[in-house]
This record gives sequence, C-alpha cells and structure tokens, in this order.
Amino acid sequence: MSDTALHTTASFGQPAKPSDGASLKAILLELLVSDPDSLNELLQKGEGRERNEYALAALRIGLLSLRHARGQIDAEAVKHEGERLLADLKHALEQSRSEIQGDLTSALKEYFDPASGRFQERVDRLIKQDGELEQVLKRQIGRMAPNWLLLSRPTSATTAPS
Repeated sequence: MSDTALHTTASFGQPAKPSDGASLKAILLELLVSDPDSLNELLQKGEGRERNEYALAALRIGLLSLRHARGQIDAEAVKHEGERLLADLKHALEQSRSEIQGDLTSALKEYFDPASGRFQERVDRLIKQDGELEQVLKRQIGRMAPNWLLLSRPTSATTAPS
C-alpha cells in the first residue's frame, strides 16, 4: 500500500478518489468557515496546530455522527447485540418454561395424586357408603316412591270381583 495524500476542493456530494486505486492515508482540505457558531468556537483555540487538531476532532465527531445517522453502524456490533439479545431471550424462555412445567406438575399432582389428590377425594365422597351419590339416589327414589306405591296398589278397575 502506498501512502497517498489527496488535495481536494471537490464539491459536496462528489467524493474524491485517487486515480490509481490506492487507499488514501490523508486528504488535504482547505476549508472556508463562515458559520458564526463554528467561527466563534474555532477562534477560542490558538492559531496553528491547536486549532487544526481541534477542527480535525470536530470534523471526525461530525462525520461519525452523520455516518451513524445514515445507519452505517458497525455490523459487528449489531451482530454481537443480536446474539446477546437472542441469548437473553433463550435464557428467559427456558426459565419461563421451567417455571411453567413446575407449576403444572404441582397442580396436576395436587388434583390427581391417587393418595392425596382432590380428584380422588371427590370420587371417594361420591361413591363411599352413604356418600353423595347414594344420598342423591335415595332422595330421587324417595320422591318417586309415592308414585310407585300408587302404581303398585290394585285399583277397582283392575281387580277381579270377589
């Protein structure tokens, strides 16, 4: 690589490039500063090297800001952040899955455990001697018993004369 410098007075929007295709190490810019704010800031620095270095630092900050604003951010940083976000998401999902699995296992055990589960208790209350199911059946049969008694009594129309 050759150390190439370029003296340019190119107009805005037309980037200057060396004609031989070599990479640039420096560009000589002659700038006419007329913006009052920029003038005041530059005049606070001593003439010569101090002012030039300050202007170069300001130019660098401005150019980086413009590049960032155009969306030309470091692809490697984006890739790294994307991978970090995916890893964080994976960790959060795994943790959530584990918590849900534990909660579900606990709830199912509480309800269906053959020894102490609520389902087993409910079934036992329904089918045990004098249990809820038996009581319901007795009540229903008891309500229907007077009708059975009426149906089972002989009536005068169905009895033979004696």
